[in-house]
Amino acid sequence: MPCEPARTTADREPGTSGTVLIVEDEVLIRFALADFLRANNFKVYEARDGEEAIQLLSFYRADIDVVFTDVRLPGGIDGFSLAQWVRRYKPAAAVMIGSGFAVDLAAATIDDVTFFTKPYDLKAVRLALEAVSHQHRDRAE
Repeated sequence: MPCEPARTTADREPGTSGTVLIVEDEVLIRFALADFLRANNFKVYEARDGEEAIQLLSFYRADIDVVFTDVRLPGGIDGFSLAQWVRRYKPAAAVMIGSGFAVDLAAATIDDVTFFTKPYDLKAVRLALEAVSHQHRDRAE
């Protein structure tokens, strides 16, 4: 993965709808969601698990508006644990969680988190991300 310096909200590329980190171990789902969001003017980072997501969040600092994560991830950090990490260390970033298992979302106890079920309604995801990204930018400015 090529490294680039961390940027602030003021350095955001003009015309983008926001910056999203997608955390999803299912490659086809991650690629489809990332391609859709890029086609809708989002800047997108991708991670395959919680550990990689934390590395990206630590490197890019304020640049990421929203973390969109699956609940079930390989390794020791699932989507709920990642959401708690984001709340603690990157509180300006919003969190959205998705799952194909209703039991995962029923067990969710995290305040101020938007939940989506798989298969994703891409239009609904885009609209939610746009709203949250705009709120993030307004808070940062």
